[in-house]
Amino acid sequence: MNTSSLAQLQHLRRLSYSAFPFSFELSSYFMSLFYENIRHHGISLSEIQDKTACLSCGIIWIPGWTCTIRLRRSSTKRYWRQKKMKIQYPKLNYWVEYKCKRCDRITKFQRENYIIKKQNTDIRPERPLETSKEAQTHSKRNANSRRRKKIRLGGLEGMIDRIEKEEIKNMEKGLSLEDFML
Repeated sequence: MNTSSLAQLQHLRRLSYSAFPFSFELSSYFMSLFYENIRHHGISLSEIQDKTACLSCGIIWIPGWTCTIRLRRSSTKRYWRQKKMKIQYPKLNYWVEYKCKRCDRITKFQRENYIIKKQNTDIRPERPLETSKEAQTHSKRNANSRRRKKIRLGGLEGMIDRIEKEEIKNMEKGLSLEDFML
């Protein structure tokens, strides 16, 4: 492959991206030419790491607009089967699926395998953090003041009782002109 063909490939790719905001059709046409030239020169897609456009229609992938993306993993049945077979580290396969909204083609990209390892059983208990004496006395003072306030107010029942007592005292004094006014 010579430098002129590489320059042509780069030019087609740039044209596709620059034409995308103005015309989907023109952008996908340039991207299709790009993929056609790649196949003609015998370059694999893994060599150039181009995962930005649909391989069949050439439209540039924009998640939610021109394609949908899903993260997939191997079935959990396989995972539990491996776990029951006493394989030390069961593997979960992950891949990303791009579904083109124009041609409905699904393209899968493999991700690295995730190996489930055993958890460390030698967990040491953590010591509680030592707080300073000043912080301890401050929290005790706050707790005492909260407790006194709670006793003083007596909650909702205490407030209702106080209001009823005030009403009874007002009634014992006798009626005044304010009691009849709206």
